[in-house]
Amino acid sequence: MRNVSFSRPTKRERHSPGPVGRYLEDDGRHWWFHDNPDDCLLCPAGRVASETGSAACADCSDGYYVAAAGATSCRYIEPGYYAETASLTPIICPSGRFSIGGSTSCTLCDAGTYQADSGQTQCIAAEPGHFVKVAGATASTPCPPGRFSLGASDTCVDCHAGTYQADSGQTQCIAAEPGYVVAQEGAAATTECDAGKFSSGGSTSCDSCGVGEFQPNGAKSSCKVRASCRSLFQLC
Repeated sequence: MRNVSFSRPTKRERHSPGPVGRYLEDDGRHWWFHDNPDDCLLCPAGRVASETGSAACADCSDGYYVAAAGATSCRYIEPGYYAETASLTPIICPSGRFSIGGSTSCTLCDAGTYQADSGQTQCIAAEPGHFVKVAGATASTPCPPGRFSLGASDTCVDCHAGTYQADSGQTQCIAAEPGYVVAQEGAAATTECDAGKFSSGGSTSCDSCGVGEFQPNGAKSSCKVRASCRSLFQLC
């Protein structure tokens, strides 16, 4: 009986490069693992094989991700989103936070700024007349009466003595009108001068009428001279 011999397939015959997105760790000694593309394994999420015939998958670079298995390339994490690991689908940044892209986390808005919407790339400075006290805020707050701000502020400033502000959300204070005073800081209203006293405006206290002067009414900016004192030949 004639003997029949079998020869192993050549390297060219027994396998071809695996498809992209897959890998095969076998070093080629076990040729029977190379006879079907399905013998190659899918790269897991967060890793890719961009070339055929890969023996291993490559990690996504920082700032990139791939959430599905068998991918051939990584994707950039869009601005306004973040992904804690390369294997997770990016999540939109919530209000009060932002990201500039390629981020593994969202950044809190600083005090003095806020962000009302999700998926944003920057925060908004508090408007003039408003303030934002803490980081991560989603809205600004109007300054209360007696206080003001110039914008991008984390606090409001008290009106100085001699000035006041009756309304909220303001950018400046108002000098006390003549005949009125503001004795303390942070005032929301003025106080009128009593009869016998006066003020010239922007004042912190009322002045008394001088010798030979009088003022029968309150809230006045000056005093009157007594009629009997107008003559140089009469005593007041």
